[in-house]
Amino acid sequence: MTEKIALTTNLLDPQRRVKTSNINKGILEILPLDYLRFLEEYGAGTYCEEVVIHYPDEIVIPETFKDDTDLWELDEMFTAEDLLNAIQIGRSFNGDIICVTRKKAGSVFVLPRHSLNVVSFNRFEDAIHYLTRDYRSFKFYLPGFDHHQLQISLIKEGGLKDINPIHESFLDEFKFDFVIHSDTQPKYFFKEPGFWIRFDLIYKNSISMGYQKQLQNKSQHIMDRIEELSK
Repeated sequence: MTEKIALTTNLLDPQRRVKTSNINKGILEILPLDYLRFLEEYGAGTYCEEVVIHYPDEIVIPETFKDDTDLWELDEMFTAEDLLNAIQIGRSFNGDIICVTRKKAGSVFVLPRHSLNVVSFNRFEDAIHYLTRDYRSFKFYLPGFDHHQLQISLIKEGGLKDINPIHESFLDEFKFDFVIHSDTQPKYFFKEPGFWIRFDLIYKNSISMGYQKQLQNKSQHIMDRIEELSK
């Protein structure tokens, strides 16, 4: 990526460059250079809470769409043959697919979930920007390495535990690096321990947390405190 990206952790996959170099040579030759550089630098993960970036998967698209090649209006830019030879390299949370295809090296395609028109790009970065237009002012990346999640339900036997005092205590007691969706479902990131926590202030019935197992000793006190407040 040509722009600055805020990482949610300092602990990246130590094998990310090896995994990238071990990609099948026939596939490696058609992958965008900026996609390969991104994997080498950051590894697989989630970009701006919108797009999952992963290592090439040459099975999922042909197997999923072998009997449904009419889901998009295909033409010379992206044919039915291209679809059945497509290699998935990412996906959006909305169901859009990011792929390359064997006979069109140098191009990146988005197969939209809510449109009939396949979109073509010359760079992987352009495809990512197309799918994350709401985050133009701030870009961040959550690497998937060693990532674990847990959820605390606030639905108790006696009714719904009030999330607001828990949220307020959290803000009083802990200092985070950055937050997204602060007015609805605030998600707070702590870079050094590779930790995040999200308060569902819409439905008010759960608190979610994510951590890296290798750094759990640095975030356990936050998780313990939230567990205590949620009883």
